[in-house]
Amino acid sequence: MALSEVDDPMTRALAAIKPVSSKTLVKYMRHVASKVGPRISTDMGNQFGLMFDGWASEDLLPRPSTHRQIVQLVTNLEALDSVCVRLQSEEGNLADVRLLFDAVIAKFPATAHHFSPSAQIVHSPAFESAVVKLLSDRSLISDEEEAVAQFAGPTDSAQETPKKVDFATETLRHAKRPRLATVTKYIDLLRMIPPTSNKCERFFSQCKLVFNPLRSSMLPANFEMLVFLRANRELWDSPLW
Repeated sequence: MALSEVDDPMTRALAAIKPVSSKTLVKYMRHVASKVGPRISTDMGNQFGLMFDGWASEDLLPRPSTHRQIVQLVTNLEALDSVCVRLQSEEGNLADVRLLFDAVIAKFPATAHHFSPSAQIVHSPAFESAVVKLLSDRSLISDEEEAVAQFAGPTDSAQETPKKVDFATETLRHAKRPRLATVTKYIDLLRMIPPTSNKCERFFSQCKLVFNPLRSSMLPANFEMLVFLRANRELWDSPLW
């Protein structure tokens, strides 16, 4: 029951006790709480738990419709968080990232502007698409072949010695040969391209921490040398600092 109920004339008419105002009641309740609280804390210790009723916590709890929206939002955030965690891994390639981005776009169409293969953040859409297709063993279109032409591997010059056949078979073989699609082999460097720049981002974050006021007078060339040596400290025997 709300404390303002004691100010209602009907409540006062039905009550057999002397009427009291809500302000006086609140004053007495605060006085009792200040006395009872320490006594309960002393007697019960850590075994005492606090319970709120509906009147005290109603304003802090969301409505059922809002609660359902929050649950759905948390579920979506968990899905996006799993993708973010996977992107921070050092393992994986461009094909894996493209697959994750396509799944995110299918689940959240609003992200297509940022995660699509033709987004503004993509420096070379044709090159990225070509690498993804090569990692997935799919054929390339002309623009994609042109984008990765510099990474084409050496062609195998060894040709099989043709067997001696009759005139009709030789004629048919030469006629069908132009129809066979030539498969271009590319060097394995394309498979080693990292999908994200996690190491670089961590490196720049470390630079912000290292470049404190004590090193503000250091020459940029010296600071650059030190931080790059620190980033490659696993290649050195003695620690830098």
